[in-house]
Amino acid sequence: MLRSRDRGRGYGWSGPLAVFLALSVLTPMAEARMDGSPDAPGRMIDIGTHRLHLLCEGEGSPTVVIDSGLGALAFEWRSVQRTLASQFTTCIYDRAGYGWSEPGPQPRTTARITDELALLLERAEIAGPYVLVGHSFGGYTAQLFARRFPERTAGLVLVDASHPEQVQRYLESPLRMNTAPARKSGRIVYSGVTVHDGLPEEVRAAVYAVGFTPKARLAMTQEYLWFRDSAAEVAAAGPPPDRPLVVLTRGKDTAEQSGVESAARRGLFELIWLQLQHELASTVPRAAHIVAEHSGHQMHLDQPELVVDAIGMVADFARAENAAVRVETAPANGWLSFRHARWQVDRLHASHLLDRSPTPPGGGSMADAVTQPGATVRARHYIGSDRPQFQVVVYPEDPL
Repeated sequence: MLRSRDRGRGYGWSGPLAVFLALSVLTPMAEARMDGSPDAPGRMIDIGTHRLHLLCEGEGSPTVVIDSGLGALAFEWRSVQRTLASQFTTCIYDRAGYGWSEPGPQPRTTARITDELALLLERAEIAGPYVLVGHSFGGYTAQLFARRFPERTAGLVLVDASHPEQVQRYLESPLRMNTAPARKSGRIVYSGVTVHDGLPEEVRAAVYAVGFTPKARLAMTQEYLWFRDSAAEVAAAGPPPDRPLVVLTRGKDTAEQSGVESAARRGLFELIWLQLQHELASTVPRAAHIVAEHSGHQMHLDQPELVVDAIGMVADFARAENAAVRVETAPANGWLSFRHARWQVDRLHASHLLDRSPTPPGGGSMADAVTQPGATVRARHYIGSDRPQFQVVVYPEDPL
């Protein structure tokens, strides 16, 4: 768990940071267990001020670019990347200070991170436009990149991603929970180790080798202390471009393990998160909001096949509507099943308009909106058509 204290007065944050705030800390920073760092599996790209680690695989467009959560190694996404690489060029990278990447200049805010990503892709000669995938804190990067570089953006997938108003909303009544430092002079105390059961052995070895280093701890601390500034940068960037968007939200209650005291407050914690996620899906005309019923915050490890489906669907829309990403050999037609997924909103498919909007806390009906009988909607997408907006089928139960 994490704790943070500002100099002069304390904030007792245990688990809420690790789960809610885009703190995608898969393995909270414990003492390093290293026999020597292995060679970087990808390329080290010089962007002028420092070098960043980039690993790309596969062929085909649009190119998929994945940004990890706060404190996370990009290699966590290895299984998702390998599955996607059969159809698309797919790139994962370590932000400055993480994994094999070198530390970068300060401050470590999303604006700087986004500019570094744009330069990384340019220096590495990775052609766009891109489907941007942002998990947790990495969702800020995807959102800001799309706003700053709309011509290089083909679509977005936000995976339990941060909302630019989340710190403010959790501070408000009735929850009144402080979830990010208000000062840059705080200190972070790291304790405890929790390794996700879904980590393949290859990934687990990489996490132990390069995920627990002082360099990685410092990178996480810097991003966390500047978290509010990153949120403000996204909020000030204006509306996003009209691109296909899928918002994936966790379906499992993570508030209890994050240290929220009572059942009532835990319920409110999750309902506020669901509302924030719904708002992310409301930022563009063409979007879907899907709840991953078997996932906590680490959705790329809990339900990787669902994340792959969401990325494939967004890429399908991007390919069909953008001549820049069309290819002679399209992915083979087939179903994306979206197993164990509840569709809250669907404004991507003309034949399946759905909007089950949760209302904010205090409105008295959010819980009803997400638990009422018959509220569960399941659908699967048929990929590879030149008219993807019509390629959806609703079904009552999970397909075989």
